[in-house]
Parts: sequence; C-alpha cells; structure tokens
Amino acid sequence: MKRPFHIISLCDVSRTQRSALLILFPALLFVLQAFPALAGQNNPEHTATTELLREEPEAQVAGAVSRNDIAVISSRQMDYLTDITVEDVIRRLPGVQVNRSGRPNLHGIGEDRFLVTLDGRRMATTGLGDRSVALSLLSADLIRDVEVIRFNTPDMDADALAGTINLSTRRNAATGRELRIIAGGGGNTRYLQQMSPEARFAVRYADAPRDDLSFAITLSHDVDRRGYESLSLGYGAHDFGNGTVDVYERISPALHMDERSTTAGLLHLTYNPSDITRFQVRGLFSKGRQDRIRHTNSWNANGDWLSPQATGEQGAQGHYGYSAMLNDPEILQHNVTFEGSHLLDRLVIRYNAGWAHGQTRQYRDEMVFELAGLDFEIHSHDTDRPSMLPVNIPLQEDETIDSRRIRFQYMDRVYDDHIDNTFSAGLDLELPVGPLALQAGTHARSTNKEGDFSDTRYTYLRQLTLDQFHKTRHGNFDVLDEYFIPSFVDPYSARSFYTGSRPTFMVDERRHFYRSGIRNYTASEQVYAGYGMAGLQTGPFHIMAGVRVEHTEGTYDGRLVFFDDIGSYVSSADTSVSHGYTNLFPNAQLEYAPSPSTRVVAAYSRSINRPDFNMLAPYELVHVQNETLSRGNPELDPMTSDNLNLFAEQEIAGRTLVTAGLFYKRISGYIHQTSSVIAGGPNDGWTEFKLANSDDEATIYGVEIGVQEQFRYLPGVLANMGMSANYTWSESDYEIAWRSGDVALPGHSPHAVNAALHYEQGRFSGQVTWHYTSETVHSLSSQQALVIAQPSAGETFIDRHSDGWSDLSVAFRLRISQQFRFWADVSNLLRNEYLVYDYDRDLYPVEIEKWGGIGFRAGLRFDL
Repeated sequence: MKRPFHIISLCDVSRTQRSALLILFPALLFVLQAFPALAGQNNPEHTATTELLREEPEAQVAGAVSRNDIAVISSRQMDYLTDITVEDVIRRLPGVQVNRSGRPNLHGIGEDRFLVTLDGRRMATTGLGDRSVALSLLSADLIRDVEVIRFNTPDMDADALAGTINLSTRRNAATGRELRIIAGGGGNTRYLQQMSPEARFAVRYADAPRDDLSFAITLSHDVDRRGYESLSLGYGAHDFGNGTVDVYERISPALHMDERSTTAGLLHLTYNPSDITRFQVRGLFSKGRQDRIRHTNSWNANGDWLSPQATGEQGAQGHYGYSAMLNDPEILQHNVTFEGSHLLDRLVIRYNAGWAHGQTRQYRDEMVFELAGLDFEIHSHDTDRPSMLPVNIPLQEDETIDSRRIRFQYMDRVYDDHIDNTFSAGLDLELPVGPLALQAGTHARSTNKEGDFSDTRYTYLRQLTLDQFHKTRHGNFDVLDEYFIPSFVDPYSARSFYTGSRPTFMVDERRHFYRSGIRNYTASEQVYAGYGMAGLQTGPFHIMAGVRVEHTEGTYDGRLVFFDDIGSYVSSADTSVSHGYTNLFPNAQLEYAPSPSTRVVAAYSRSINRPDFNMLAPYELVHVQNETLSRGNPELDPMTSDNLNLFAEQEIAGRTLVTAGLFYKRISGYIHQTSSVIAGGPNDGWTEFKLANSDDEATIYGVEIGVQEQFRYLPGVLANMGMSANYTWSESDYEIAWRSGDVALPGHSPHAVNAALHYEQGRFSGQVTWHYTSETVHSLSSQQALVIAQPSAGETFIDRHSDGWSDLSVAFRLRISQQFRFWADVSNLLRNEYLVYDYDRDLYPVEIEKWGGIGFRAGLRFDL
C-alpha cells in the first residue's frame, strides 16, 4: 500500500548553516533515498512510473483494517457508519481510545498528541494555545480515506508522538463525470424539545473535460446536535462527636446542549500534461460553529452541618446557585496546496508548497445567580443520587425555590482568539541505483501563532432577580429523571442584555489582569528538515534504513504582569525570547513477504511532541504580596518517544484478512509545573512556579488484532454477510518522582474494541457497529490523604477514575432506483451513563454523565 508523502518541516539552523544545508542537500539526494519497495513495489526499475499515477483499490468490506503500518477507513466504509464528523470516524480505527465525551486518544498517550495532515500536508492548529486540530467540526463528507499511521518514516514529519492521522482526498480527481448529492436530517429522541433538528447536505461533482485535466468539487453543510446530563458531587468531612465522617458538601445537576454546524468546500484539480508529469492543486475551506450551552443548579452546604442529614448550624449557612453558560467557538480551517511530480529517466522529482490557516474565536459567557442563608435536609436515598431540600424558606408546589428570591450575582466573560498561519514547502527525490532504492528530501515550515485571551468578571450595579431574565421556550427539564429544573435563562438573551447594558456593569480589574495578563502570547516558529533513506529488496525481504534531522528556531513573546504588596495590579510589559534546538530521528524497517498474501514488518522509529505554544511564552507573573513568581519556559524540550512495532498480515482464501501487531513506546521529557523556594537575590524566600521537563518516563505497550471476513462460503442469504473487528490491549507504566512504583498514564485505557456486521441483499444493505473503550485513570493525585470511609486503608493517593465510552449504532441503505437510495442511521442505542469517581466508585462518585436518547438521521442519496 502506498504511503502518503507527508510535508514535514525542516527546522531552522542559523543563516550560515541553512545555506550550507541547501548546498549539500542536492548531493545528498543522490546518496540517500527512500525505499519505494516500502510501498509494496517489487521492481525498483518501474517504481517511479507506477507510483506516480497509481490509484488505490476500494476496500472490499466495511470496517477498519490495517494495511502494513496504516489503518484505513475508506469513503465506501464510511457510507455504512453513522458518523458525521472526522472525529467520530477516527474512533473506529484500531489503537484509538475514546473518552466519555467521544474525543479520540491514540494508543492512550494523550488527547491531541498526534499529528493531523490533509493529503500528507500539515493542517494548521486550532487549539486554544496548544497544537491540536478541531476534528469535531470537520465534515466526514469531504474525506475519501481516514488513515492512522502508527509510526513515521524519515520522509514524514517527526512531531507525531502517538502517530499521524491523515485525511486523504488525493484520489478525488475524476476519471469521468460524477454527481453525488446527499441530503437528510434527524435529531435525538430525548432532547427534541430542547434542541432544533439536525441537517446533513453534501454534493460532489467531478469531471474530466479533457484527457489531461480533471477536477472534483465537494460542498457540505452539517448541523449536528448532541445533549447530555450530568450530576456533580462534592464531599466534605465533619466531626459530629463520634469521629470524622464524610458528608455531601455540594450537589450540582446540569443539562448540557452541544449544537454544531459546519459549512465546508473542497476543490481538487489535476493536470497531466504528459505521462511523466503531474500537477495538482487542492483547496479546503471549512467554517464551523459550536454552541455549547449549560444550565446548572448547585446546592452548597458551606460546612454548615448539624448532622450528616441536615445543615443549619449557627454561623455561615448554605446557598443555592443557578448558572447559564454559553460558549460558542467559531473555527476556520483553510488549506491550499500545490504539488508537482516529474519522471526524468528513472529519477522521480516531487515538490510542493502550501498554506494552512486555522483560527478559533470564542466568547464564553456565564450568568450566575444565587440565594444565600439556606438550611438543607439531605436525602441519601441512593448513594450516587443524593438531594438537598431547603427547609427554612417557603417552596413552590413543585418543591423549587421562587425565582423572585434568587439574585443575579455576576457574569464571567472569557474571550479567546487564536490564529495559526503555517507556510510549508518540500522537495523529494526518488532514484533506483542498482539493487538500492534511494530517496531524500528537504522540507521547511514557518508557523506564526498568536493568542488573545481575556477573562473578566462583571458585576451589575443594580439589583436583579432570576425571574427578570428571559427564559428558553422549552421550559423545564428533569436531569437524570430526578433533578427538576423548572426553567432556564435564555443565554442568548442574557448575552444581549450584557452588550446592551455594558455601562451599568462594573469590572473586577484585579481579577482580570491576574487571570488574563500572562495568557496572551505570539509565537514564530521555523522548522527545517532534511532526510535520507535507502532500501534494499532481496528475495522476500525488504530492508530500509534512514534518518531525519529537524532544526527548530522559535521566537516567543509573552507578558510581564506585576502586582504590588497590597495585591493591586500595577503594570504589564512585553517580553520576548528566542530559542533553537535540533533533533535526530533514526528509522529502520525490515519486511518479510514470502507470498502476496503474507507480510510481516518490524520497525523502529523516534517521534516527538513539541511543547504547546502557551507553555513556551516567556510570561512572568510577579505578586509581591503573595511572594510568588510564575513563569513560562521558552526553552522547554519536546517530549520524545522511541517506538518499536511488529506487524503481521495474512490473507486467507481471498475472503479473510487477519492482522496482528505489537507496539512498544518509551516516552520521556514530560512537562510539568515545578515549585521551588528562591535563595538569594531580590526575591529571596519567594516561591517560584515554572514549567520544566521532568525526568519522569512512561512506557506503553500492547497488541492490536484485526479480522475481516466475507461469509461467501455460508449457505443462502448468509453468504451476503461480512464482518470486521479489531481489538487493542495495552498497558502503561508511568514513573513519577513523587510516587513510589509505576502508575497508569492518565487518559490511557487498557481495552478498545470495534466490531461491525455488514449485510447486503438485493436493494437492501445495512451494518451494525459497536465501539467500546474501557475505564481509565482520569487524573493522578499528588498528595496522600486519609480515606475517611475506609480508615483501615490509611493515607493513600486518591486518584480520579473515569468510565470509558461505548456506542452501538445501526445504518440502513435501500436502493429505490438506479440513481436514488434511501439511508437511515440510528445511534446511541446503549444506555450511555458514565461515572467519574475518586478512589472507589462505590464510595466517592464525583460526576455522573448520561448521554440520553437515541440519535436518528434519514435522507436520500442521488448518484449520477
């Protein structure tokens, strides 16, 4: 299988070093070069021509399978999935774990610690200060193949700690006229009243008006709405005369609504002026918006205990709170790439240049209301479903508090605007020399990212109560069918009220500069890379070895923020630091293919994860009153992973494909915050907080097994069935200096399963798909504490754990005529209720999430 060529940036050395590299690389190109046989070609003499214009076959059955080191889901397979976004599709691939919110985590190394490319070219980051890409707002209708590349080769970008997710559109250019239109809609059975219907529309037109010219245009518009409910629990400890016992301190039920809309377009143009020359232009435009709304009730005891079942002690009393939050990030993703390929005798020349743009802009507004001076009666009828009922004020008939009593306290507004512009270029040469296949190249990338952040609390100068705000039209709701919320403030109207009444709001200036000042940054980062590979094929063995070098030069700007000895904000100033480093990435592979149906590959590679941009900002927060100094660190080193992979593939009787793989990663250079006491100088005795690379290491190892089967040998209608399944088992050992023994890496799940059963008979086809990710350690405690409910356990680390994620979905397809087909998707067929707990799930459940209802979509597809 042809590996995609990925644009990688070679890092900047000094101007003198850069000139030397540009002179040496043309000579290096003919000495070191990649192994075309790596892509499955057995004759180096013909590799250049065949690979230059080669098309990949469609997969034969639905489901994700591994090919060499790449796991792939094709557009034909995606047609039988209920997934709308690229993020949804990724979870179907082996080695991909999913947290309880549906976000992918490749091999459990951590969310977003993988590289995302479009046709092998890097996508711009859209993360709020980090290096992530928002795949949840990228339509799957734009993508031909979704690929997970487990380990990189020297011609690929090295900052892919967990691997690379490549979104392939490169075969979208047409060989003839094609028109495809998909339209439909749907919703969720539980939240139909709270959220508007969903929508899906996509059109693809492709044509080849001349033998040497072809193009494809894809447009899509998706509206995806998801809702869930949660219950957060807080615990306290109190001594009522017979020893300390656990008590409920806070109970917070909430309704969450997530409404996503994406409009996107893709243009693919291919021009072949001759049999040995090809030019391609691709452009992607995507504009996504995600309105996240949360309504929360909160009952707080404030330590005002009479008994484990009641509050009301003299002194501070409890309070009730309600908040309405609206967070509406708008994400832009643009990619434009030009590529050229030429065959000169046996030398293949490839070059490319591109621009990628990513921007995330959001306002998060939260309106907070409160009623203080309450005494509560605690009901623990179910250990994970407690409730607090006020007993010292009159309640309404539905046992809720009169909204005229609940006062508006403040509004928190967080503004984020992060922009990434990345320019890249690359040159790759391939040349067979006798028994060797050689490849070498040079790549460059320049990234400019800036973040504008503001966190401000506004207090209204007049008195308002909850009943004076506009309410949503959908009325009340029972969270988890037990916690009744009588009405909801319309967050859009609340935002309009703020913008229209801005002069009557007062700003908490001290809080604003303390929380905002150091989180603004700009980064200019240049990466220059050069690589060389040499491959040899001898009989059934393919051997490849190579090396990649990357040099990074960055200039990072931050803010110096100063607070005086009474805690008042004094001033801010800009700071700037430049830093550079070089990394070497050796790579070796051995492939054994005794027959076309059998393949075994062993590989070693090295990859990195560069620090997030906001960590590299040289910010300083000086607080004289607290005698603290907080700093960023532009000299952070990347995290590094040394990777070993062993992969085997066996095809049986042309209908069964079995794959198995072993992987091992050793990761070092984790970044954490340190604290130390300053000795000497003007800040003697102060506490300094600083980001630094730790000596902590982690290993992750495991097994991936996959199978695809077409049951053609079964009698009757059973012969029309097919199945695919993959299972990943993995283990992680994380060495932390402040804990004895190894612990599991946070976010890592030991088990991940995908299974699909496909059936096709006449006009009908359908597929049942299931995904499961097991429980994980959510976060690690840094200090030991006494487990009050189990005093015999003594002091221990009370880590937080989280349930995994599961989904069962069904897709139906019915061909109405030659051109029209009806489709219907049903998802969330399992009881998706997840628990987060501390130490023991029966003792300290801290959050319960319920993804309720059944999702459904239906529509028509037209093909010409």
